[in-house]
Amino acid sequence: MMPDSVEKIGESRVQHGHFNNRAYVMRLDPSDIPEIIPRLGALVEKNGYTKIVIRVPEHAKDPFISAGYVTEAEVPGFYAGSETALFMGKFTVPGRALNRSPDLIADVLAKARAHIPAEYKPHLPRGFSLVEAAPEDAERIATLYRETFESYPFPVFDPAFIRQTLEEDVRYFCVLHEGEIVAVASCDVNDGAKNAEMTDFATSLSFRGQGLAGCLLHAMEEYLKEKGILISYTIARATSYPMNVTFARAGYQYGGTLLNNTNICGTLESMNVWYKRPVRRQA
Repeated sequence: MMPDSVEKIGESRVQHGHFNNRAYVMRLDPSDIPEIIPRLGALVEKNGYTKIVIRVPEHAKDPFISAGYVTEAEVPGFYAGSETALFMGKFTVPGRALNRSPDLIADVLAKARAHIPAEYKPHLPRGFSLVEAAPEDAERIATLYRETFESYPFPVFDPAFIRQTLEEDVRYFCVLHEGEIVAVASCDVNDGAKNAEMTDFATSLSFRGQGLAGCLLHAMEEYLKEKGILISYTIARATSYPMNVTFARAGYQYGGTLLNNTNICGTLESMNVWYKRPVRRQA
């Protein structure tokens, strides 16, 4: 199946398609409120999608609530450190709103929250190095994603997509071993809102269990501090013990769960939202 497409509705950027069977407003322009609500409804009805996902400033929630949206997660200070973002969802069929793995999701969350955040700097094992990726790394990054995931909500298997996002607001960081990329992650930076999404984590099967994801997360946080970013967040698979533990251990707070949200690893999965206000450097 083809990956979902990204287009503009008004001034807002929307990903939609049958791969994730949803419309996802990736960046909502305030000027599109409330007109975007019926336009999303028409898009979903035309294509038969079963979910809409949108991040809404808390002050603008009322028209969405009136249209049948529910708040699934929230990130305080998402907009320039001053206003909360609500991750709101609307389901067009009852089945998609059901939590199919409540016990597993609850156990993952409990085990992640049991890790007490500590001020620590993860250390790469001997023989590894960590670098910011360049466009010429796109082919190798895409290969690692293809080897790691059966499916993914964005076309990260395509080197052209990696290069395109590198030209925009996304920065990829890689762990190298003997010259090969063995782990990768990215941060999608929104300079205007002073936030960044920590995403696209992948580690080669042979190198898992060595804390490489934590090293990548720390490196990206250091990069974002230099850019003056006020909030970092992630949308992690709700059934993944390693990723939820990685973020909880690094001091991220749980913001909520997006039910049956994302086509990843071959099926629609629920996703946990975690967020963190980076510690500012003293002048």
